[in-house]
Amino acid sequence: MKPLIFATILLLAASFGLVMAFHPPGAPATGAQAALQGPTTPPLKKIDVITSAITVPSASATDAVDQPTIVKFGFDGTRYTPSEIRVKQGTVVRLEGDTSTLRGCMASVTIGGYGISKRIVAGDNVIEFTADKAGTYPITCSMGMGGGKLVVEDGAGSVPTNTVAVPASSGSCGCGG
Repeated sequence: MKPLIFATILLLAASFGLVMAFHPPGAPATGAQAALQGPTTPPLKKIDVITSAITVPSASATDAVDQPTIVKFGFDGTRYTPSEIRVKQGTVVRLEGDTSTLRGCMASVTIGGYGISKRIVAGDNVIEFTADKAGTYPITCSMGMGGGKLVVEDGAGSVPTNTVAVPASSGSCGCGG
């Protein structure tokens, strides 16, 4: 009896292996393969969040005004990433802070000219606001480090000069990374 069970299992395993071996690459899964793979989803678009700058496309007339533009925000050891966030005036911006990289004083994020100051912690890592003032605004830690900036273009795509000073260097205070 045991040899018969063993032979049946061996036959099933060999059959399954042949089906897997002769399945053409890129062909949709069928039968046992589909059952093993489970539901399929389209591939996700990869977005590189460790960049020096990000430009958010302007909203079209068909886009919902209340729909925020999401920007993943972190710290790479020397500066905030992305170091520049460029949006059109009137854009609702949602900064989602990476709590694994925003530590020490770098977790205390301020956006000069907008009166925004928030400590990023697990469970409360989002800063959402409307970029309603055209110009260039510093994004820093509570000690003025981090070297990020928010660039808000006016309706014509220009960036007016403003009086909010953007830090020239991204130095480190030693407590953020």
